[in-house]
Amino acid sequence: MEESVRLVKVEAYVGDNYYTIKEARAIELYTLEEQARIEKVIGEEREAYVQEVAYDRAFKQQNCTKCGHQEGTWLGLAKWRWVWYAEAAGAPLVLGFQAGRWQCQRCETSYTDYPLSVMAYSRHSVVMLYEMLEAMRKQSMAWVCRRYHIDEKTLSRMLLRQVEIRPDWEALARQSALHLVVDEHSFAGKKLVITVCEAVTRQVLAILRDAKIATLKAFLKSIPRAVKKRIVYAATDLKEGYRTTLLGWKRSLIVSADPFHVVRLGNQLVEEERRMLQADLRLKDREAHIPTGPLRAGGERIKRSTRSLRNEILAAHPTLECTYRLKEQLRAVYLARDPVQSPLLFERFEEDLRHAIDNPALRSIRKDLKRFEGTLRRWRPHILAYFNTWLSTAIVEGFHTPIKLIKRISFGFRNVERYRAKIMLGLGSTIIIHRRPQQPLAA
Repeated sequence: MEESVRLVKVEAYVGDNYYTIKEARAIELYTLEEQARIEKVIGEEREAYVQEVAYDRAFKQQNCTKCGHQEGTWLGLAKWRWVWYAEAAGAPLVLGFQAGRWQCQRCETSYTDYPLSVMAYSRHSVVMLYEMLEAMRKQSMAWVCRRYHIDEKTLSRMLLRQVEIRPDWEALARQSALHLVVDEHSFAGKKLVITVCEAVTRQVLAILRDAKIATLKAFLKSIPRAVKKRIVYAATDLKEGYRTTLLGWKRSLIVSADPFHVVRLGNQLVEEERRMLQADLRLKDREAHIPTGPLRAGGERIKRSTRSLRNEILAAHPTLECTYRLKEQLRAVYLARDPVQSPLLFERFEEDLRHAIDNPALRSIRKDLKRFEGTLRRWRPHILAYFNTWLSTAIVEGFHTPIKLIKRISFGFRNVERYRAKIMLGLGSTIIIHRRPQQPLAA
């Protein structure tokens, strides 16, 4: 490793007047006791170079950590300390120093004046913490711990208490219009967390710690006002809590219902009727079965043989034929993909649904049809809003693929806070490091 590479690396972060740079030496030139202390920082059997710096109290930088007062009384030098400061040409660069100790002249609090980028009670500098976080974007936490010789609990504590991972709000505020998308995904088993995305810039804004409405409200309140003004449209699935929360947060927001979840209501209506008819048939014949495939697939996509089987099933069961016809009508509304024709098709679908409810021959499924019609009536403005915004939750579903990949790379998670931080890192969010530990970051 060239001498100039190491010195430039140190001068870039330490400075040439705050701490005076001494001569760099290879680790083999230190005593065995000093080598043991250095290897405790970087691990054994690793090539490394050590750079010692001397403190000059004439260039004091640190103010009192309690009251912020600048004037202090000199107490002396602290004991020698070794920190993995950076990497130069692929090898660790260890910084050796004795920090200056001061006492505030106002509140008499003692504090330490560390070199720039050095954190208290840490064997790694802020520079190395950035490198570790960048590595965590593509690697598991266990791999990072082995590579940078840091305990997993220590890295997790730094990640949760000193690192803030958030979107670039300043860049979002410069956009002319923003679109918000809210959905949830599984964190572990049946435990769900909310994913909030922005559709214009195609980025994940947050992974919330759970799927509670109160957590979503807290996040929406944390969005800067300049960004909130730019948000025009929002999309969500058919969850009443999400819709109420979004409209309560911003009344002028145009919320669209996700087409997939709307069509799924029609599929659920068909499936419920199929199960009821199959249960009645099995009272006479235990082997009776009504297949699901021909009824679930779209009418324009099924094969000729499957189409004939579907027609036989529908001809034998009028109530099933009614629910299937309504489901296909609802699909046709979205297949048209026309801002003028699609609302007209939806109005015609509503008329046919009301006629089916009033039909005496369909009295057995009237209760299911009324429940179906009530859901569509409540969400009618948001269903029609889709044909103006063309905004759905598809972008969130697209992000769920890399999220699952990150979960596999990390061999799963048990701590939801670590899961949120790892996912946001892997999806390219902004990293902000606090020199001192903070309170656990909010959702």
